[in-house]
Amino acid sequence: MVMADLGYSVVAVELSSVRARQAHERAAEVEGRDLRIVEGDFYRVELGEQFDCVVYWNGFGVGSDAEQRTLLRRVSRDWLRPGGAMIVDVLSPWKWARVAGELEHDRYTIDLANSNDYDPVTSRFSDRWWPVGKESEAVEQFGRCYTPADLLLLVEGTGLAVERMELDGTEIWTDQRYSSTHPLWEAWEYRAVLRRDTA
Repeated sequence: MVMADLGYSVVAVELSSVRARQAHERAAEVEGRDLRIVEGDFYRVELGEQFDCVVYWNGFGVGSDAEQRTLLRRVSRDWLRPGGAMIVDVLSPWKWARVAGELEHDRYTIDLANSNDYDPVTSRFSDRWWPVGKESEAVEQFGRCYTPADLLLLVEGTGLAVERMELDGTEIWTDQRYSSTHPLWEAWEYRAVLRRDTA
């Protein structure tokens, strides 16, 4: 909604019916937004139009590598105009690996416990949350983390090319060597700009 508030024409795809309903309710609070909310699975949803930019915040990596490639091909073929860009948050493996096995308590509107795990072979994490004292009510999410090198390989053959990768506005160069002091070691995710391949 922030993008629509900034004057952009926005189409949002939301899988969760609860979140889609909440988005509709919030969207109705302000008149004049150019915002359309579509409830659906982005592997199957038909939007019927192409865009200058597709943005995927905080979710890329949910599913298999094959599913990510399917999504990237779909973005390139169906959703991006020629020369269009996809901006995607990419989960970074190093932070997930460092916190694997830790138990954390957070205070929000309720007291929550959180535990993480990380598989270094498949580069997949699990993230579990539950109300303190009620672990049987835990909600868990899984995702695939991609190093910048992994992302470059994943994107091959999808019709997209990696134009830029960055962390907090600083570009990640693929032709340079980095040390163990690089900020990626502490980052949950980094951002990538993928451009529709014109070749």
